[in-house]
Amino acid sequence: LLSTVRCRSLIPPALLDGILAALTPHNLHLTLSPVPDERLADPEYTPKMLRSWACDGLLINYNAEIPARLEEMVAKAAMPTVWINSKHEANCVYPDDFGAARALTERLLAAGHRRIAYANYMAPNRVPAMHYSAVERHEGYAAAMRAAGLAPRRLDRDRVLERDERVSHSLDWLRAPDAPAAV
Repeated sequence: LLSTVRCRSLIPPALLDGILAALTPHNLHLTLSPVPDERLADPEYTPKMLRSWACDGLLINYNAEIPARLEEMVAKAAMPTVWINSKHEANCVYPDDFGAARALTERLLAAGHRRIAYANYMAPNRVPAMHYSAVERHEGYAAAMRAAGLAPRRLDRDRVLERDERVSHSLDWLRAPDAPAAV
């Protein structure tokens, strides 16, 4: 089950290849069903796969701004479900974004960098975050900086920067007297 809003349901080719490779030996197949968010909010609408049990299980690749009603429908369907790249109490798989950002920052610190900054122009520092990784990546970076006795520094804004704004924003901090040595 996917959102029709692309950034909420990214499917990297390697992920899709891995799912298909795991299904094939078991004579199983994958059906992709993109559903518009507004349909999920409609109390009269239930996707066919949930309504008719047209599948053995459900992979939900809906990882940001998940409509509350989707979670209700999935719970009522009582179908084996795994959420992909979305944090839930159970039945989910997702990368360790906190640990990855911390390890990357520690590697930069070990290489001698001290003026390390953090920037994410697509997922600014806002709560609630569009995706859990926006917060966890920054927190992993900040934890490593604080552990090294250094102050974390953000270079992003409180909103998503449009493509044409990113270059000028980047040039501003690159030209600053206190420009970071690593980002």
